[in-house]
Amino acid sequence: MSTKKNLTTFSLFAASVSGMIGSGWLLGPLTTAQIAGPASIISWIMGGVLMAIIAACFSFLSKNIPTTGGSVRFFQISHGHFAGFSISWITWIAWASVPAIEALAVLQYSGNYIPGLMTKGPSPELTHIGILAGIALIVVIALINIAGVKAFNKTNYIILAMKLFIPIGAIFYLFFSSNSVNHVENFSNFAPNGWKAVLSALPLAGVFYSFLGFNPAIEMSRETKDPKRSVPRALFFSLLFTTVVYSLLQIAFIYALPNSSYANGWDHLSFTGSSAPIAGLLTLFGVAVFVKILYLDAIIAPFGTGLVISATTSRMTCAMSDNKYLPKYLSKFCPKGTPVNSIIFNSIIAICYLFTFTSWKSLVGLLVASLTLGYIVGPLALGLLTTQNKINFKEHHKKYIHALCITALIICTLIVYWAGWDVIKKIGVIFTVGYVILGCMYFINKNNFENINLVKGSWVFLYILGLCIFSYFGTFGGTNVIPFGIDIVYLSIFATAIYYMSIKISNYQVSDSTQDAPEFSMS
Repeated sequence: MSTKKNLTTFSLFAASVSGMIGSGWLLGPLTTAQIAGPASIISWIMGGVLMAIIAACFSFLSKNIPTTGGSVRFFQISHGHFAGFSISWITWIAWASVPAIEALAVLQYSGNYIPGLMTKGPSPELTHIGILAGIALIVVIALINIAGVKAFNKTNYIILAMKLFIPIGAIFYLFFSSNSVNHVENFSNFAPNGWKAVLSALPLAGVFYSFLGFNPAIEMSRETKDPKRSVPRALFFSLLFTTVVYSLLQIAFIYALPNSSYANGWDHLSFTGSSAPIAGLLTLFGVAVFVKILYLDAIIAPFGTGLVISATTSRMTCAMSDNKYLPKYLSKFCPKGTPVNSIIFNSIIAICYLFTFTSWKSLVGLLVASLTLGYIVGPLALGLLTTQNKINFKEHHKKYIHALCITALIICTLIVYWAGWDVIKKIGVIFTVGYVILGCMYFINKNNFENINLVKGSWVFLYILGLCIFSYFGTFGGTNVIPFGIDIVYLSIFATAIYYMSIKISNYQVSDSTQDAPEFSMS
């Protein structure tokens, strides 16, 4: 598989920011406030900080092992086929849905001025016309990505400019157009639903989802001119920038709320036009011209995120093809430097999601938990490769790398747990389906799997089973047997045990024939 090195640090930064500023800024402030009240501000800050810790693990991996579809390839390189398939399966299935969820966000906002796209009521869903419009959006995203990396870059830069201008403008207008001296009172009951709600908001209100889009810098690192410098810089500055924007937007949103909007409690927060929350508030303040611009951005921002994630997910599909989990033809690049077959294949999957999930809210919780689970690749792969000296750090630095990896794994585990039992049991079903598919592929063509590494990847069973048990007995949609607070301690111990177990039983040696993994000469 040949790739062109057309991407710079700014290209990766732009792609990561574009991946993170999408439907989250349009719909997240309302759903986050409904769950956590004014303390939702803390949710956004926590989300950015926690994601930065996870991203640091991927930064070390990507700058030293620049590869297409890194979040899929790293685990196969470090832990072998069974563990590699287990996590890449759930990750790929989840990322393939992002163009669909962003299309849903576009149509939900558009439904306010284009009748017939969404049903009426507090929980609008796609109509038949809306589904057709969503399919059209996914097809346009695919065509732009097929046009090549240069076309992708130019389109993404234009979209990014709009993405930055409109949210910053919205923050300004929310602060200075509300015309009320009493809005500071909105912060008086800061955590009305307790601190547990602050944590629940991370996966369920789209907070963590909004930050998950940093991965273009990981998936496209092999197409970067200088990955050792570009990847860490792009990751750090993109996460810092988006954390500041989202936090300020949440502060401005709560500040601008009419006192009557939460009179019945923050969980019943509502106002005229709340189906499009930012635009609805600004309409109340009479900012008519900017609202029209915002409705335009309500199409551009999610569309841009769908565009970026479609490009990066196609690289993940290539990596799964290289790992022999999917047909080989999906890893082929065209002369323009794009994996056309993968883009088309993923677009078909995204269209299928439109028929399964017909609203943004119905998909985001499952999506966040699945994608976060996929991010355990970073800390576990980095920890094992560091232990095996496949990535060389100074001896006295290794303990800090392991501490970083353990912390990142605990964060991922807690985020998935906070999504609740209803989501986690669905993840269990997805894993079961994946294992059935893997088993069928293995018995159909055993030559594709010289060693499936079942024993070395057996800790994955224990990890998923443990998550299900803790979730069922926990306080996030479970039976409340394990009290809140104690569950965090138990899960931290559990994640740490899984970390050392995976290192202990995973003695997988990096294959000399691994196509996308160059020689590991690292500092």
